Amino acid sequence: MYADHLLLPWHEAVMEQLPGIELFDAHTHTGFNDPDGFSCSAEQLVEGLELAHARAVIFTMQEPDGYPPANDRVIDEAAASDGRLVAFCRLDPADDPLAEAERALARGARGIKLHPRAEQF
Repeated sequence: MYADHLLLPWHEAVMEQLPGIELFDAHTHTGFNDPDGFSCSAEQLVEGLELAHARAVIFTMQEPDGYPPANDRVIDEAAASDGRLVAFCRLDPADDPLAEAERALARGARGIKLHPRAEQF
């Protein structure tokens, strides 16, 4: 990942002080359509998590064309991650959020992300 060289010394020092600790990142993204220009593949994310012996919640970045396909992607990424990733679905309150939440949770999402700034609510 892009910041691993900056984080590895800190990570090594923490792991020395706290042997046996389990790390879980509660806020990670994958996707390629973010209006801010950010992108990250599941492979890149898992590579960084493996370096830290960590797991993470995963959800999609902002998707200008809607969230159902992106939610399916992160659910599939989590299912293929051997337990390293836990999928959350992302909802737009203006786009039938209850139906999408029910659909995504039934497919395997384990939680919901709402983003007031991105979805302007």
